[in-house]
Amino acid sequence: MLLTARLTALPFKRFRLGIGAALGAAYAVAVVLPPTAWLGAVWIKCLFSVPIVMVSLGYKRAFWRSLLLFWVTSCMLAGIVLGIGLLFGQTPMSAGVPYVPLDLKTLLLVAAAAYCVLTIALKGFAKHGGGKSDVVTVRVQFQGKNVQFQALLDTGHSLTDPVSGSKVLVADLQCLRPLFSDSVQFLLTEQALTRPLDVLPQLSALECQLHLRLIPYHAIGVKNGLLLAFRPDSVHIGKDAAPKTLIAFSPQPISARNPYAALV
Repeated sequence: MLLTARLTALPFKRFRLGIGAALGAAYAVAVVLPPTAWLGAVWIKCLFSVPIVMVSLGYKRAFWRSLLLFWVTSCMLAGIVLGIGLLFGQTPMSAGVPYVPLDLKTLLLVAAAAYCVLTIALKGFAKHGGGKSDVVTVRVQFQGKNVQFQALLDTGHSLTDPVSGSKVLVADLQCLRPLFSDSVQFLLTEQALTRPLDVLPQLSALECQLHLRLIPYHAIGVKNGLLLAFRPDSVHIGKDAAPKTLIAFSPQPISARNPYAALV
């Protein structure tokens, strides 16, 4: 679970990982007991892994990716342990389930070594396209002012401007406020952003350099929503420039718990 949590690049709580691991351990015991050996079916293993991941990491945007990584890391760790069992000569069976008769000290050393190897191997895999969700630094410049904040590279975020086709980065209002004059900040409130059609004419009259536009979007509970967006002078996502990128104001915080304030 710790390996999966680190590979998702999202914040996690070790206490919750411990509860998820304990749940998985209880299931592992049930599998080898004759009265409940039927729980060892492959489809039940896949099904039972869902609450383990939900308890450990919560149901976030990257839940399904986390579940897939949990399956991958579980298979790899199991393969390493079974490989060591073969080196010892034989892998015994208990209630149809293979196990390796290692003492606790050896098991802990093997687990630690396997964890380190897989962390390095899978981080390299994610770096070369195996995982798209990550937290990156975004730098925005507008009329000589700069702001910097963290953004989540979200594979489910595909918002674009229907007119120009430009990609749209959605960011919290608070992290963008320093870019604007006091008069613009006075009009830009979270309440006003829930009514973008009302505030658009006032802002356009006050600051024409914003190049404001409305971006249609769909979300859970919102069928035909509109986000107010502006075009900054420049945007850098990580080390790369992102020309022609629009930034839409989110009327609500992007994430209350996680260390990012935007989606890209």
